[in-house]
Order: sequence, then C-alpha cells, then structure tokens
Amino acid sequence: MEDFEFTISQQINTTSEGFRHVVILGAGASKASCIDKPEKSGSLIPLMNDLPKIIDLKNELNDLSDELLNENFEKIFSTLFEIEPNSERLKSIETKIYDYFSSLELPDVPTIYDYLVLSLRNKDLIATFNWDPFLWQAYHRNLNFTKNLPKLVFLHGNVAIGTCEKSKTFGPNGTRSLKSGDLFTPTKLLYPVANKNYNSDNFIKSQWNLLSKFLEKPARVTIFGYSAPVSDVEAISIMKKAWGNPEIDQVLAQFEIIDIQNKSKLEKSWKNFIFSHHYEISKDFFKSSIVRFPRRTGEVYCATYLEAKFYEENYPPKFKTMDEMWNWYKPFIEKEKQ
Repeated sequence: MEDFEFTISQQINTTSEGFRHVVILGAGASKASCIDKPEKSGSLIPLMNDLPKIIDLKNELNDLSDELLNENFEKIFSTLFEIEPNSERLKSIETKIYDYFSSLELPDVPTIYDYLVLSLRNKDLIATFNWDPFLWQAYHRNLNFTKNLPKLVFLHGNVAIGTCEKSKTFGPNGTRSLKSGDLFTPTKLLYPVANKNYNSDNFIKSQWNLLSKFLEKPARVTIFGYSAPVSDVEAISIMKKAWGNPEIDQVLAQFEIIDIQNKSKLEKSWKNFIFSHHYEISKDFFKSSIVRFPRRTGEVYCATYLEAKFYEENYPPKFKTMDEMWNWYKPFIEKEKQ
C-alpha cells in the first residue's frame, strides 16, 4: 500500500519548488479570522454591507435618501463619487476608514492568518483585497520563526504598507527603504467605485502584475472570502485574462473556494474559472487544502493528480500559543532547509 499512499511522513520529507499555490483573500477572510479569536481590542471587522454602521459615518451620510442608505457601502460610495469626486465629504469618509483599519491588531494567540502564512511557502502567493493589516501582521511575526513564507500582494492598497517611489520598493508604514533611506509613504486605498483603474498607481499596478504572473500556471488556487462582486469588473477581467480558458489553459489546476455563501451562488460567480469537476467548496478554512496539507499543498497535488496516489491529511491542532504553533511546524522547516 505504501507505493500508492502519500503518507504524512513522506509529505514532510518531500519538497518541490514547483506546483504553486495562489490564495486570493476578500473581506470574508478577515471576518472569519476574528470569529474565534477577536481583534485585540474587540473591534469589529466591517464588510461592505455593514461598514457605515461599524465605522461611524452618520455625519457624512445623514443627508442621503433612505433608498441609497439601504444599499451597501460599495453602492453608496460609488454614487457619491460620481456626483462629487473631490468633495470634503468623501475625504472625511476616506480618513475615517483609514484610521479605523489602521487601529486593528491581531490578538497575540495564533489566528487563521497565522495558519495561512505558515502553511504556504516562498514559491506560493497570497493576494489580498483587504485594507486591514492582519495579513502583514501575521507575516511579520512569523518571520521570527522562518523566512520561507509566501509572497504577498495588496491589490487595493493596505494600511500597513508604504511605498518608496525612488527605490520602487514597499515595506511597513513608518519605516525606511533600505535602498533609498526614504520613509515609506502610505499606499493609496482603492475605494469601491465602478472603475478603479488599477494602472493609475505604480504600486497597485505592480501588485496586479505579480498576481497575473502567478495565475498563469498554478497547481492550486484558493479563493477565501472574496465574493467577486459584479461591480469590480476590472479586477475580474484582469484575473480572467491571466487565467485564460479553464478548458484549455487550466485543465489540471485545482480551484478551491472558502466561503459561507450558498454553493450554487458560488459556482455561478466563479464558473468562468472552473474546469469540470476540478474544484471544491468549503465553508470552513480549517477544512481547506491549505490546512489539510500544510506547507505541502503542491507536493500533495503532484502525488494525487500526476502520480495517482492516495494521501493522508495532516491537520495542525488548534494552538494556544505562537511557540506551540512554531514547534509543530518545525519538522517541515528543517526539511526545507536541507
């Protein structure tokens, strides 16, 4: 049976630099990360449909019609942007949003974001649409354990990240570029308007270019908490162009969706990215391939789809401390260093 099964021990001891895994995060991922482990100060994580309630925007929105107020924030902001693109009202809304998201902080205990960054490697990529600093915070604190972490891209800008035009680099807000010595300046946040024009900002453009490159030939793609809103036409268009025709260009890629929405709705939203039966849908991050095959999602993909082997699943426990988490992942890291 050993010849036909990819055991946990074999997974730990097998490493390949191929078979990339691309993860795309929406607001639902950050919302999920704070269900069991609340944000450090207890702050709520807004989605577009409840953002004006969680971030106090009463003064900015009190003169709008009831009909518009009943729409989600995406529709409200886009409508205002069309009417008054340079108004003080919009500037106030943007400032309040930036300040709120900047105040958010992961708790000191392991979270979904820690499992996420530790379960992938440098050959993989995580792209986020989210403004919150959670992904960067998890990445930064896990650097204390290993430098072999996935690449990160911030598709709509991020409150934790700054850029340096002179050196064409980015890093944590408030720090300096090692190349130029200049302070990183905050990234532009792209707000929910019909045409976000991803090419208008050099940093945003570079982030989308990197995602497009990784989407061309991945082994796995995981969509976590991103609903592919119909209003974000340009984002879907860029991803679809890189992805190509799934029946021709991605016949071997495995497409995964983690979302609490109805399965048929998700299948409809992502039908242009799915080939045949090569997809799976789960409501729970902890049942995803990222967690079932930590740091070896590519190797298990190879064993399953190219070598026709069965596999053992290797779920990490629910850790109480970062040290406990790092100790469990240590055998993977040691093998990778060899």
